[in-house]
Amino acid sequence: MRLSPRLITHNWRLKLAALALAVLIWVLASAQQTTRQWITARVEPVVRDPDFTLAGQPDPATVRVQFRGRGRDLWELAINRPIVVLRVDTVGGRRAFVLENRMVRLPGGVSRAVVVEDIRPPVVRLELQPR
Repeated sequence: MRLSPRLITHNWRLKLAALALAVLIWVLASAQQTTRQWITARVEPVVRDPDFTLAGQPDPATVRVQFRGRGRDLWELAINRPIVVLRVDTVGGRRAFVLENRMVRLPGGVSRAVVVEDIRPPVVRLELQPR
């Protein structure tokens, strides 16, 4: 059986509109599905001792965070990146800090139903020096 070009081009506007409508329905339905996604987040150290300061950037400066939530909320996170706030109370020298899920700060407008599941790598190294 041979495919005729007329079969494809006949009512092409209607066929194109049907395809666009199908894609739109698929996007709207997938936005409601719960899914998981890895998103890069910047590590932002906050040194709480005024006598010390950071001696460079955190190692690593960014980490990957796995989130679980609705597709549209995860799209929002991919656009407005979250940050990992690392509060530093112990000071002096080069130290390693374990990152915890509660340290991840979500940008405004993202649903509270979004859950942090994992952070990779789980350890960040900082070097602190006296002012």
